[in-house]
Amino acid sequence: MSVLVVITRPEEAQSFINWGQFFAEARGEDLAVLCPLPAKEDLKTTSLKLSEQSEVPVLETIRRIVVDLDKQPDIRVLRGKKHLTSILEEVKQLSGSLLVIGQNELHEDLKDDVSLQGDLLKRAPCEVLLLRPFQDDMHKCKHILVPTDGEDEHTKNALRLCEKLADHDHCKVDLLYVFIPPTETDEEMEFDEEHPEVIKAKEALQRVMSSTRLAEHEAFSTTYIGAKSIAEGILHACKSEEYDLILLGASKLNYIRRTLFGSLTERLWKDEKATSIAVIQAAAPVVVRAKVQMHSFLDRFVPQMERAERVELFERLDRGARAEFNFITLICLSTAIAALGLIQNSGAVVIGAMLVAPLMTPMLAAGLGIVQGNIVLFRTSLHSVAVGFLCSLIVGYVFGKVAFPLYSLTPELAARGGPNVLDLIVALLSGVAAAYAMGRPGLLEALPGVAIAAALVPPIATVGISISIGEYGNALGAAMLFGTNLIAIILASAIALYALGIRPRLDEEKSRPWARHILLILSVSVMAIAIPLWGPLAHSEMMENGRVQKELSVYLSSQSVLVRRVFQNRKNGAQDVYVELIHQKPIPPRIYAGMRKTIRSIVGASADLKVISLKMWEPPVIRSATPPTVPVNKRPTTRRVQPTSRPTP
Repeated sequence: MSVLVVITRPEEAQSFINWGQFFAEARGEDLAVLCPLPAKEDLKTTSLKLSEQSEVPVLETIRRIVVDLDKQPDIRVLRGKKHLTSILEEVKQLSGSLLVIGQNELHEDLKDDVSLQGDLLKRAPCEVLLLRPFQDDMHKCKHILVPTDGEDEHTKNALRLCEKLADHDHCKVDLLYVFIPPTETDEEMEFDEEHPEVIKAKEALQRVMSSTRLAEHEAFSTTYIGAKSIAEGILHACKSEEYDLILLGASKLNYIRRTLFGSLTERLWKDEKATSIAVIQAAAPVVVRAKVQMHSFLDRFVPQMERAERVELFERLDRGARAEFNFITLICLSTAIAALGLIQNSGAVVIGAMLVAPLMTPMLAAGLGIVQGNIVLFRTSLHSVAVGFLCSLIVGYVFGKVAFPLYSLTPELAARGGPNVLDLIVALLSGVAAAYAMGRPGLLEALPGVAIAAALVPPIATVGISISIGEYGNALGAAMLFGTNLIAIILASAIALYALGIRPRLDEEKSRPWARHILLILSVSVMAIAIPLWGPLAHSEMMENGRVQKELSVYLSSQSVLVRRVFQNRKNGAQDVYVELIHQKPIPPRIYAGMRKTIRSIVGASADLKVISLKMWEPPVIRSATPPTVPVNKRPTTRRVQPTSRPTP
């Protein structure tokens, strides 16, 4: 185990090495110094040679300080663009237990890495101590103040560190509880032991001491102060006692920067009794570190969207997610086209309706609202989806009633009444593709193809038409298909946009729990939907036809009969299974009976067998007459006939 100190500027080298050595000795661990330097590309980490001078000021300052130490620490030089990954790797390689970093003031060449301290506080796999030492103080520390607001894990870490410091260097530790009086007039009052705020403060201090088992430690004592703010209470305590270090355990990074490294520090340092300030934070949870690893993986392998692209995407989806006149008009027109295509059993017309429908945009906007934590955009998108669904349902119902008289379902209508798990997979992939294409301006031409694959409007039109003709089972299946598409597309688009770089900061995720709850609900819903959708896939017409053809092929193999194909036809409640057979000899009736039994065991008892017989016919062989052969040794003889001539008269 080791204590790691991050140094970025020459002026902080002396105090940071002193404090780092003090912490390392108290914890019984080794000291290592990490020095991140800017570079055009990430280079291999090297160790600083103490025998050679360095042209880099910060390295040379560190070298001169370390040379005079009895136990010289290992000095690692990290050259690269971003130093978060390299520092975390060194923490892992050196088995770091405590990482000491400075305030948010970096070398001029490291301004692009301004979030280094914040990222380390949130992502380091060990305890992190954010330190702002007084310029002239040394590593010896005799009196420590630990403010607390109650029993907290970070306060316990601070007290555990103080326990090691007290045991090693015999320093005193005061645990301070600052309470804010109900009224301003109470701030100047002396509080007796029976005051409610005093009782509350004592109970809180006792809980903290008992949980850390420090109640009987002679170096620890407790005190409480009433003030209008925590900062004022700390200032009042520092005026009463002389402290070498104020050590806090806190989890809110913004509060740390605002209070400790802002006005409080400046007011403390105006006094002659200067005090160093430090904040210790527990190691990042496993879940947070896993999320960091996932972010690193995505940043490395998935091109991330730039800020201008993210702003453009938000504006595009925000405009398209509103249920305005244009949106409603396109929804009604696309539903009308889809209804006519479904009634005419025309797949081409249905595809044209998919290209007109604008229903994909609010679903993508809902996914964006989830990953951004933008509840206004999320609600607007769901409202638009609901309005679009109702408009499509009404238009589909009207066309089912008045456009053309329908007495049974067309194949196009029936096909949307039995969703299966393949439809769920198509919806998930469509959501990913749509979000990816929407996030890449150069791929917007791919959106029409995604709209065709998603097929959002035809299921709603099918619901309306099916209700209008009394096919309520088909209407329920089509409604389930639309619900499957809705849930899957919103979830998949949120995941895709998250992978593209649209994600909140880690400290913002906790303030927006509704987004996590929505993601959890969507994920559970997808898994819950997938279970019943396996049944329709297993009993779908395609799967049934395949099983029938396989079973009949085995059954008829002994009769030299070939099963060419199997298909079904449902009409007016009847279910006919057509089987095309190729054979030479007539098929006995008992074979037909066996075929019918096999079909009904697979398709159902109401299924009837229809055979299309294709008899195999072999054309007769036509034998042509062969010409007579002439022996080789007998050559044919020819006789030349001389014409007769007559004398000319």
